[in-house]
Amino acid sequence: MTKKQIILSSLAMVVFFFTLLSCNEKGKFGYDVLPENDKFQNLITDTVTIDLYTLSHDTALISQAPSLLIGSYNDPVLGQHSASCLSQFRLPFSLAANSENVVDSAVLILSYSENTPFYGDKTKSQLINFYIAGNNALGDTVFSWEDNLYKGDTKIGSTNLTYPDTNFVNIRLDDDFAKSFFDLNPTGFFTNTNFLDFLPGIYMTPDNPSEQACIHSFNAEKDTLKLYYHPTSNPDTFFYYSFTSDKKAEILLGHLNFFEHNYSSLPFYNMINQEEIASKEAYLQAMTGLRVKLKFPYIKEWAKLKDSIAILRAEIVLPGIEKNGAGLEEFSMPPTVFFNGLTADGQLLSPGFVQRKTSDNEYRFDIADYLSGIIEGTAENNGFMLSVFGSGSTSERAIFSTEDISSRARLVVTYTKLPK
Repeated sequence: MTKKQIILSSLAMVVFFFTLLSCNEKGKFGYDVLPENDKFQNLITDTVTIDLYTLSHDTALISQAPSLLIGSYNDPVLGQHSASCLSQFRLPFSLAANSENVVDSAVLILSYSENTPFYGDKTKSQLINFYIAGNNALGDTVFSWEDNLYKGDTKIGSTNLTYPDTNFVNIRLDDDFAKSFFDLNPTGFFTNTNFLDFLPGIYMTPDNPSEQACIHSFNAEKDTLKLYYHPTSNPDTFFYYSFTSDKKAEILLGHLNFFEHNYSSLPFYNMINQEEIASKEAYLQAMTGLRVKLKFPYIKEWAKLKDSIAILRAEIVLPGIEKNGAGLEEFSMPPTVFFNGLTADGQLLSPGFVQRKTSDNEYRFDIADYLSGIIEGTAENNGFMLSVFGSGSTSERAIFSTEDISSRARLVVTYTKLPK
């Protein structure tokens, strides 16, 4: 049996003494606070410095985003942000034109997401414009972040959007757009390809991307386009065709989000993507905004203790902080984050893992194996990357500090000395 196996098998016997004998004083990893003759029965807890860096996000466009984000808001810490989106629809069935039917209207129905249906000030109204998409953004094509490739020239409606009491909104689009369905296609639509040639998608965007309001989040698979009509013989009776955006089609539909971030006037702007000097604060933002890189500048010192200690737990603790009057209720933290190790050249290691926010508004990650690997020489100290899970379809953000005494980012290591 190895020394480390002996230690781990004895862990149950010493856990009782953890809170009594652990220490938080900084020093030579706890050696200076232990009795000289006590080599085994103590667990030692030390806090290790973490360096934080704010990086811009990779420009990865999600073609089947689960949520559609629309609107704009001003964050008192992170500045101005806006979101536009595009959604495609499919035929309910083969749709033949009928000269005895008269088209009345087209109504877009958007259902709010269950998680974080809005972000920002939901009481403020904002003007949202709707366009026929300018590019057929099918799900199996290559996408670009240049949203002007998808925003067509044909405007088909607008609405003043305010967060409602219901979990959906009905938006009546222009009547000329409704009538164009069969005016431009006198025989009707017989395949989804045929329909998408007519309507590549609907592009939705705030009229003023600098407006102070909120980001609305809609369930991408529940948005519906209804085309209302009545028979010429009975003008008081209405029917409708329902075009849906779910995945039950022979063709993959696109649900895309596009974001604009303006950090240029913010105090930390020059620190974004700057890895020469660690920041006192770091910023994590969804909407493919910002990521956080974590480094451990003094962890190499632990390698000198290779034959002296056994790591029992090493936990990264990242509490979210409030700033500039922006509370964690109004500007909530991402519920789930993604955590990856890094290669020497900064590439993400696979697999990463997903972690949920705790009830105390913090994230915790156990990296005991990683730290043990550094001590034993089987792992490199390249740090970690933190990003928002599902960043392309959510809108939350978080702020971390290395200076705030009560809620600083830190690495807490619990270990024990090996018997000589």
